[in-house]
Amino acid sequence: MKKTFMVSVMISLATASTLLAQGTSTWVYFGPDNVLHYATDSLGNRIMDFSYAGYGGGGVTIPDVSVQVAVNPVFGDNTGNIQHAIDQVSALAPNANGIRGAVLLQPGIYEVDGTLNITASGVVLRGSGSGTIGSVITMGASPHLLLSIQGSGSWQTVGSPAAMIDSYVPSGTMSFNVDDASGFGVGDTILIRRPVTAAWVNFMGMDHLVRNGQPQTWLSVGSSITTDRVIAAINDNQVTLNAPLTDSFDSTYLDPPGGTIIRYTFAGRISHVGVEHLSVVAPPADVDISLPQYTALSLSAVINAWARDIAIQDTQNSVTLSNSVKQVTLDSVSVTHTITHSGSDAPADFSISGTQVLVNRCSVTGSGVWPIVTQSRVTGPVAVLNFTASQRGFSPHQRWATGLLCDGCQFPGATSGTPGIAYSNRGTDGSGHGWDAGWAVAWNVTTPYLLVQEPPGVDNWCVGCVGTELTKPMPGGNGTLLPNGIYDSLGTPVIPSSLYLEQLRERLGDGALANIGYGWTDQDIGSPRRAGSASINAGTYSVNGGGKDIWGRIDQFNYVYQSLAGDLTITGHVSDQQNTNAWAKSGVMIRESTDPGSPYVFVVITPGNGVNMQYRASTGANAVQLAGVSGLVAPYWVQLVRSENTFRGFASADGVNWTQVGSIGVTMTNRVTAGLAVTSHRNTALNKSTFDNVNIR
Repeated sequence: MKKTFMVSVMISLATASTLLAQGTSTWVYFGPDNVLHYATDSLGNRIMDFSYAGYGGGGVTIPDVSVQVAVNPVFGDNTGNIQHAIDQVSALAPNANGIRGAVLLQPGIYEVDGTLNITASGVVLRGSGSGTIGSVITMGASPHLLLSIQGSGSWQTVGSPAAMIDSYVPSGTMSFNVDDASGFGVGDTILIRRPVTAAWVNFMGMDHLVRNGQPQTWLSVGSSITTDRVIAAINDNQVTLNAPLTDSFDSTYLDPPGGTIIRYTFAGRISHVGVEHLSVVAPPADVDISLPQYTALSLSAVINAWARDIAIQDTQNSVTLSNSVKQVTLDSVSVTHTITHSGSDAPADFSISGTQVLVNRCSVTGSGVWPIVTQSRVTGPVAVLNFTASQRGFSPHQRWATGLLCDGCQFPGATSGTPGIAYSNRGTDGSGHGWDAGWAVAWNVTTPYLLVQEPPGVDNWCVGCVGTELTKPMPGGNGTLLPNGIYDSLGTPVIPSSLYLEQLRERLGDGALANIGYGWTDQDIGSPRRAGSASINAGTYSVNGGGKDIWGRIDQFNYVYQSLAGDLTITGHVSDQQNTNAWAKSGVMIRESTDPGSPYVFVVITPGNGVNMQYRASTGANAVQLAGVSGLVAPYWVQLVRSENTFRGFASADGVNWTQVGSIGVTMTNRVTAGLAVTSHRNTALNKSTFDNVNIR
């Protein structure tokens, strides 16, 4: 029996909590009706719904675009060959969904000495895999940008503006009132303009920044911060948007001239474009960010775009999203640095502007870089989900980004000088970067140090995070310590473990989670005599498994799994295990397929034989016991890490301090299954095992 269902709550990887130690936020929490409830401050501001971030406005499957042109590698520079193929596909007529087709790079190594350009809607550049046997692009001898996905032009306003007339519009709202909505209709694309006034800049304390005797400008008075939205409904003069506002509008500081809305067109913005399933390798270079650099990807003037399953090595300022991007997903994009960047001004591997951006399961490995930043005047939602970095963390860079979420991220190498979360006043740093983030949330983040400060009239939240709270003054100021934002359940992760995923599930249903790679399938493997089953409720996985064993040449068990590609880590806390046999097994597995004789690696807890690591090297081969630790029983933590075809198993009593059980090389396909496996070791019985704190990344 095979059953597909979607997890309603994902648990952050390797936190110090157990189920009993999970906390509850006072700002977002499950009510008696088992849906999220939101507290507000005295003005109605709340933690916003971030689930509108991503391709298609969140929860929409990235299309599998059919191949129109295939390219093979040639000796020397491949830029012209690949660009010619892109141009061929760009010249095709789009289908009803706006798709033209994909350019497929066949397996091999492609030297690319120039910049590739996608400038038409519906075009995808696809490789044959991001591993070493897939499509590998090497960037030649001279620094350059590898791939530009870019439309043309900008927003062109249409008609007359309408003034926002509410005295206060809170952050996170979808609706507000205007003086006259008669010139607007449902489906109109609009810009919501928030003016930068002298009164607001003064209120924020940003009108007296001086560095080396020179005044510094945070945001220019007379300019505006614009939010790109679509009108979802109009009721008299009340306008409802398709996604929340990320900033508040306080007439005390913004009038005159006050907030306005105006219709726009953007004819040159391209859509349904992407790059996927390839790797990029640049020559390692430790150069100042003012000098020419190898950069991987730039997106500008796009809507509904993506980059996924891309492995990048030794680029600087690797991925950049401009302020004209909308509804973009970056999924499973990894950046690795083989050398340390030593300059005082470090490059940023993910530089995010625009609106409705999801950064999912991405990572940065290396020293001397900023893993992920936001730039000036960003109006989210920007959701950074299950991101990992070996140093530093999520650090908004400058000049007011709003509507930010860092959810379930891991930043183990952060220091007090470069915290894993830094929502802060940067003062005179840079050229007067000042307040860098407002209405920003860190949710169940694990990192040694957290800096979440409180701008005037604005909330920033740190909820369920594990780390040390920092308090700091403004750089370039008089040394006065700035007030911190809201720390809620510090040291104890909260439920839901992923705010973004639960918000998405509640808004669009379980299928939306599967659409973005967070669905689970429950299946009996090897036809056990007693049919197994599984259920998931508020982060607790109950798995009932029958079967003779996971052993020998074929296996019988119940398996709750996801299908994933590339390197991954699966972690789970076996909180309870029924003793149907001393060799009943419950644990985390990576398995090539659901065939009963498939290759696999398994880290398992047993009722009578401790923690064990076992594997099958090839289809139909005998299973092998690799290593074990006797005397351990549930509750206990298990973890399995895949790096290409090397698998390492770990066990832990607390989810913090891990002991390696074993390491083995097993050749598997790039795409595998990973999940929770339970066998009763007794074909007439079911073993009920309970897991929590489960995560795959």
